[in-house]
Amino acid sequence: MNNRKRVLFIGAINENNLPLGGEEYKNQLILTKLKAEKVSLFYIDTFNWKKSFTIITILFWKLLFSSFDSIFISASSVSTYRLLFVLSIIKPSVLSKITYAVIGGYLPEAIEKGIFKVKVYKVLHSIIVEGNLLKSKLCKFIEADRIKVIPNFKEFPSLEYVSTNKSNSIKFVYLGRISDSKGVSEIIRASKEIKTLRPELSFIIDFYGPLEEDFAFEDPCNYIGYLDFINEPEKSYAQLNKYDCMLFPTFWKGEGFPGVIVDAFIAGLPVIATHWNMNVEIIQDGINGFIIPPNDINRLTEKMLWVVDNIHAMNIIRENNLEQAKEYHIDKVWPELFKHVL
Repeated sequence: MNNRKRVLFIGAINENNLPLGGEEYKNQLILTKLKAEKVSLFYIDTFNWKKSFTIITILFWKLLFSSFDSIFISASSVSTYRLLFVLSIIKPSVLSKITYAVIGGYLPEAIEKGIFKVKVYKVLHSIIVEGNLLKSKLCKFIEADRIKVIPNFKEFPSLEYVSTNKSNSIKFVYLGRISDSKGVSEIIRASKEIKTLRPELSFIIDFYGPLEEDFAFEDPCNYIGYLDFINEPEKSYAQLNKYDCMLFPTFWKGEGFPGVIVDAFIAGLPVIATHWNMNVEIIQDGINGFIIPPNDINRLTEKMLWVVDNIHAMNIIRENNLEQAKEYHIDKVWPELFKHVL
């Protein structure tokens, strides 16, 4: 007789493909870990669910007509709310079995504005958020004991990197979705400002990630393509380590605990990031990176030039970040996360 607990995992996985964003990357790691646990695992990959009636049918068939000991949802705030709201009407008893791992930082705002009805969250088994800032915002509406803080995580090799720039050219890097709300336009404009202020300066800015909008990349900005952290982690992090500083001037409203900041720490990179959502919880200004106001081209330009003029000081920050990255390895985070899954 099989006495294993029956666990249903729901999330955008994009199984057997490269993840197109942080949500898919995280869910692919979660799925791999769950498959290794002693549970009877069922999972529904909701990637591209809006275009697939089959996915929606299977999802509700499982939720309405199958029995599970626990249900783990790792999905965007909007998609999860729609699902929870429908379940609260047609099968409210299932809500108490759900653990919801919040993706992004939009949930508190949506509840406060009345876009999401808070009652559907108050009866969940637990809610997992990636930082204390997000928990403090949610505690205004949901009892604190129901909310657990577990940081974002990555799987990465144990590598020690050489952290000295030996070239005459300063190398900046952007990693993530290539979209305006992630600050890509700000980076391009800052690069033009630097060329005007310091025409003798040799520097480059390389962009990695899926193209969501068209941008005019011209010297010193270059669109490179992808880094495959899933299948080629050593190669990808070694490549990232060749840069001097990561740029992340995001102002995307859904930003939560950006996995790309963890990627930067793993590769030993300082990060110039905006004062936006959980960025300020992860980055200590001057310790492991720098915080600037959002949508501020002048401050971004100033901080990039500071990095250029103090490149040897970056080695201290590199060492800080290599050490901090260990806190975000999935093997350290998983035992606590799995405890809440069950």
